[in-house]
Amino acid sequence: MTSKASSPDTVRNALRSWIGVEVLTPGTVEAGGWNGYAQAIGGQIRNRATEAQTGQSLWDTPEDDDIAPWFGEVQTEITEAEDPIASPDGQAVLPNEGDATPARKRQLKSRPWYKIVLAAMPTAGAMKLLDGVFGDEVDEDTVDRKMRGNVLAATLILDEFGILVPDSMALASFAWGIGKLCADGATADLSAWESEESPLLHEVTARLSPTDAEGRPRPLSWQDLRDVSRKLRTELGVPEDLWIVTPCAIRTIKKNPPSGDILATFYLRDLMAIERDLPGVPAATRAYLGLDRPDESWDTLSDRRQLSHLLQPALFPLARWPGPGLHSLTLLQQGAVNAAVRDLSEKGLFAVNGPPGTGKTTLLRDVVAHVLTSRAERLAEIEKPWNGLGDIDLMDYAIVVASNNNAAVENISLELPLREKALDPSIWKEGRLTHFSHTASHVLGLSQDEAEARKGRDGGEAW
Repeated sequence: MTSKASSPDTVRNALRSWIGVEVLTPGTVEAGGWNGYAQAIGGQIRNRATEAQTGQSLWDTPEDDDIAPWFGEVQTEITEAEDPIASPDGQAVLPNEGDATPARKRQLKSRPWYKIVLAAMPTAGAMKLLDGVFGDEVDEDTVDRKMRGNVLAATLILDEFGILVPDSMALASFAWGIGKLCADGATADLSAWESEESPLLHEVTARLSPTDAEGRPRPLSWQDLRDVSRKLRTELGVPEDLWIVTPCAIRTIKKNPPSGDILATFYLRDLMAIERDLPGVPAATRAYLGLDRPDESWDTLSDRRQLSHLLQPALFPLARWPGPGLHSLTLLQQGAVNAAVRDLSEKGLFAVNGPPGTGKTTLLRDVVAHVLTSRAERLAEIEKPWNGLGDIDLMDYAIVVASNNNAAVENISLELPLREKALDPSIWKEGRLTHFSHTASHVLGLSQDEAEARKGRDGGEAW
């Protein structure tokens, strides 16, 4: 039985729909209020310059003429005794306050940083607009989606002087997509995000980088920030009632600046690259998208002839994983391993489906054992090892573990290096697998004390 491959136009339309879903997926929704968001990132709402450490004056939404909190930072944090002096590496230094270190050599170890929520969007209103554009009648009892709080539309980081931290400006694809839908309706080209994001960020960053008469960066005020926010809304085409202008500043104390936000899904750039170069995508991607179909499709549960063929001795890999208990794989597990070894020697895509606890990770360990053995065989072919690897590319035997579930990745990447988790005790208790244990423990992140404490006791040492 064979199945027909999908046409490039069909796949391209599917990709564009997928891109649309990713663009319109809110990156960060805050349902616990801005104070809750500040606590989650280890900071404190501080919307005004004041000596108060807490209270409503810090939390109320800033207005254009309010004094920004960083205008008070320089005086209270740095110039208490004398003006700060730039050190050779550009960091501010504090005056001497009773220790033996000269004032001009002391460096500020921890500094205030301000995360600015330049704009946000009310989640419920934005979702209602989406339903209206696409004509959806949503049954909230059957659809699990976030409706409370606000979607982050744009954020940035300022230093304690109110100067924009380079490359910290972030713009949400969701906000851009809402604007596109308002302008063009359900037929809007949401795949244009890739080409429009960089110019938008460049323009907004330029507005957030004002200079004084001498060309030096000057601190931003609330007036500056809120003007940029309002202009951004106009450029994106987002309705005014769906745009919250610069609701807060969150102050954190760190040695290095916090990382800028990622307000678009990780898949977008890859999806757009695939859509742009569809004819040239790798074989595994072509198979996944349906551009290439397998020569033959069959049912492992009913076609005993095909399954018997998969289980012939010639297709068994030379190695298997010596896991705890040394149990053999089940019939279907072994068939899957044999098929993967046979079909993926150079390229391709192979899928194994099954509910949790049915042995997918167990059979994957045997695939890993096959890859390690294949690499060893290839290295053993080197006649003069002192001349190096020659034309051997070790990346041909590399394994990348990826998942949208951290626990699934840890099942492979964290358990296989641990003797207790990965190997039967009969394999390692005699001390035959300790040649590189110190290096392996270091790579895994085990401290030397922890590794020594585990050694010979419970197999927790790496191998």
